[in-house]
Amino acid sequence: MNKISKISKIKVDFVRGKSRLTESLNITPLKIFNPKTSNDWCHITLSNYGGGVVEGDVLDIAMDCTENAKLYVDTQAFTRVYKNDQFPLSQQRIIGRAEANSFVMIAPDPIIPHEKSSFKQSQEWTIEKSSSLLVIDWLGSGRSNMNEEFKYTEFQSEFIVHRDGKKIIVDRIKLNPETQDIKSSAAFSNYKYCLNIYAIGHFGNVCQNTAETFQSLRSIQAGRLILSSHETINNVFIIRAMANERHELDELIKSLYSDLEETNFFRFNPLSRRH
Repeated sequence: MNKISKISKIKVDFVRGKSRLTESLNITPLKIFNPKTSNDWCHITLSNYGGGVVEGDVLDIAMDCTENAKLYVDTQAFTRVYKNDQFPLSQQRIIGRAEANSFVMIAPDPIIPHEKSSFKQSQEWTIEKSSSLLVIDWLGSGRSNMNEEFKYTEFQSEFIVHRDGKKIIVDRIKLNPETQDIKSSAAFSNYKYCLNIYAIGHFGNVCQNTAETFQSLRSIQAGRLILSSHETINNVFIIRAMANERHELDELIKSLYSDLEETNFFRFNPLSRRH
C-alpha cells in the first residue's frame, strides 16, 4: 500500500501592494522555495528530495490564492518518476482555490516516466468568476537519450476546474504502453512529447494569440510539431501540442511567456531566471 500522506500547503495573500507567501508547509519529499520577485507576483518553485518521485510517494498539495493575489508556480527541474515494483501508483495531487480577481499560473517542467514506473497526477481547482488560471502540463516518452521510450507501466492524469458551482473542465488521460498501441494515431503516433495548456479568464486571449502565431511555424509545416487550439466556453481556452523533440515545444512555451510579458501580466519573464 502507499505511504501515508500529509498535505503540504501554500497560501498567498495580497498584502501592502504585493502577493506574499503567508503560509507554507512542505511535507517530505516535497520542498517549497519562494524566490524573490521585483513585481506583485509570488513566485513558488517546487522540488523533490532525490530529484523525482519514487515508488509509493503520495504528494498532496493544497494551494490557496486569495483575493487580488497573484501566484506563479514552477518546478526546479523535470519531474522524474522512478521504477515502481512493490507499491501501487505513485501520486501527486493538487487541490487549489483561486479567489476573486486573483491570478494563478502553474508551469512545471515535463514529467519523465522511467522504465517500469507507475504514476498518477491530478489537479482540481475551484475558482471565482473574476479569477484567472493558466496551467501548463506536459509529458515525455521517457529517457529518450538512453533509448528508453514508452517503457513505463502506467501514467494517469486528471485535470478538473470548478467555477460558479459547475465543472467547466474535466480532462483525463490514462496510458498503459504495455497493453496499448502507444504509437497509434489515438495516442502518441510518431511523437515523443505532448503538451496541454489550459487558460481561463484573462489568460485566454493571450493563449489564443500565441496559438494563432505558432500555426505558421516551420516546425508545424514540416510535421515535427502538431498543434490544436479551441475555446470550449466563454474565456476557457485549451492548446494541445505534440512534438518529436522537447525543444520544439520549448519554442511554444517561450512564445507564450513573451506574449504574457508584453501584455504586462508579469512585467518580467520567469524563464529568464533559468538561463
